[in-house]
Amino acid sequence: MKNKFGTKTEEHGKDLRDTLVFGAGRRICPGMHIAEHTMELTTLRLLWAFDFHPVRDQVTAQPIELDIEDYTSTITLAPRPFRCQIVPRSPHRARVIRRSFADATNTLKLFEDGLRQEEIEELHSLREGQEISFE
Repeated sequence: MKNKFGTKTEEHGKDLRDTLVFGAGRRICPGMHIAEHTMELTTLRLLWAFDFHPVRDQVTAQPIELDIEDYTSTITLAPRPFRCQIVPRSPHRARVIRRSFADATNTLKLFEDGLRQEEIEELHSLREGQEISFE
C-alpha cells in the first residue's frame, strides 16, 4: 500500500539524503562519501585547532552579532560572507598548525595557479613565519 508520498510505507525515506549537491540517480557523484567525510574531518580539525569569536565593534567594543539565518538564495544554500576572529586554542596547537602547513607546502604549491596577488602575498608571509590576522 502506498502512502501520500507515493512509496511503500516501509520504503519511505530509506534512501533520502539531506542534500542533493552531489547529484541524484544515475548522475550521482561516486565520491560523495569521501567528500562528506573530508568535510567532517576538516570541520573537526578546525574546531580542535581554533576558537571562533565574533568581531567587536570598533566604537563600542561590543561583539557584533551574527545573523545565523543570512543565507544565499541559490540552488544550494550557503551562508553569506561574515567576519569573525579566529584564534589558535593554545600555543601547542599553533605550533602543530604551523608545522603541518610547512610540511604540506610542496603539495599545496601544485594547486596555486590562478591565485590573486593578495593571496600570493599572504602565502609568502605565512611561509616566512609572519603573523597573519584572521579578522
